[in-house]
Amino acid sequence: MKIRIGYVFALIIGFVSCSKKSDKLPAIPFDDISAISLKYKIPLDSVVERTEIIRFTTDTSLIIGNISEVVESENNLFVIADNKILEFTKSGEFIQQIGKQGKGPGEYLSPQTLDVDKVDQQIYVMDYFGRKMLRYNFDGSFYDKFDLPENFNINGFSLYQGKILYTSVANSVIPELYIYDQDNNGLTQISSPERKMAAGEALMSANFILGNPDHPLLFHYFNDTVFAIENNQLIPAYLLLFGNLKIKFEELNIENGKKANAPRAQVYNMAMGNRFTFIQYGVSRFNGKTGQTFLTGLYKNDCSAYSPNVTLVSNENPLYTIQSGKSFFKGNGNTLLIPVSALDVLKAAPGFDISENDNPILLKYYLR
Repeated sequence: MKIRIGYVFALIIGFVSCSKKSDKLPAIPFDDISAISLKYKIPLDSVVERTEIIRFTTDTSLIIGNISEVVESENNLFVIADNKILEFTKSGEFIQQIGKQGKGPGEYLSPQTLDVDKVDQQIYVMDYFGRKMLRYNFDGSFYDKFDLPENFNINGFSLYQGKILYTSVANSVIPELYIYDQDNNGLTQISSPERKMAAGEALMSANFILGNPDHPLLFHYFNDTVFAIENNQLIPAYLLLFGNLKIKFEELNIENGKKANAPRAQVYNMAMGNRFTFIQYGVSRFNGKTGQTFLTGLYKNDCSAYSPNVTLVSNENPLYTIQSGKSFFKGNGNTLLIPVSALDVLKAAPGFDISENDNPILLKYYLR
């Protein structure tokens, strides 16, 4: 596949724009380390219409540490933090803890991700180390549980047309994807890997389900492809090119003790709105620094403009500025959710009415 890409400066929204032609698929390159500038900034209001502050309840019985996921339903917020599932109102008032850690009925070892069934008003939770899925009613009561499919490294899921869309990783160019019908315990394979993981190989692959839940997209790291899912098949939609920044298979062997001698990129999160898609990724050995530098790539969904690294600056309120590399979550509708610790709030806005011991706040961005 030959892709010819030219670069033009876009004055209107400040992105680097790509005027590109492709024999098959539109593509966005993230493979040029020299194009990544930590100083690149654009106005927040070129991407965001307005911002809302949600303050999580703080009291002695509810201390929130590390937030690993936030899922928004029509009326509530569900947070995974410190291996607990917490439910809040849209304004941040604490409602209840759902389930608890343990091995008994309705209990979990490590809730990794969750999704909300708005029709049946149920919460689905993946217990990664417990190797099971749990269902709770919106009132917090335990409904049932079922085991994750055996012999698959299931690491993510999304509710899809009344069923469950499971993603699994095996360091393959072809992603693993399955549809599970919990009503009849039926598992349908959409795609399977072309290679199995070797002994001693580090697990570095990743799949991300994004976009409209009824018409989801799947990004798969090892072949740079974003797929649409149609009629239980993967249809290539466009490419995110990481080129030489992508980790190679031969670098995945943790037994040989070798380390990459050049910058490498690893994707950690993606979120797609109506017009914009955000990518959080880390680049190793960036600008001569060891370890990973976390960055945020941003592009328009029509592929007309992109930046491999961007900070969205708010002149109205520095607290609203989205620093490159910041963790984010897709909110309900065309929104983006970013938790901010009390200490970081005070750094950005010293006069903000918050104590350093308070729970985090949640910034909700309404995207254009």
